[in-house]
Amino acid sequence: MRKLGVAAAVLAALMLSACSNASGHGEVINKDYTPGYTTFILSGKVMVPMYNPPSWQMDVYENEDDHGWVSVDETTYHQYEIGDEFP
Repeated sequence: MRKLGVAAAVLAALMLSACSNASGHGEVINKDYTPGYTTFILSGKVMVPMYNPPSWQMDVYENEDDHGWVSVDETTYHQYEIGDEFP
């Protein structure tokens, strides 16, 4: 069970670090979609499935000091093209 907790903490840290644009607005310079998938974690002698939901992200650039990836929902992801101003 401890491994599951460590894995969850690492996943949470990665998700939080992906959102580095402080203002959340600027020009969309890249987009990324990751489909949902299932991984298996060994907990003792039992393999436990862990579902990772799909994610949609946009790389938003405001200026040299304020840019980074922003997590958005599927609808928002499809509303913006590279080169558009967000939001």
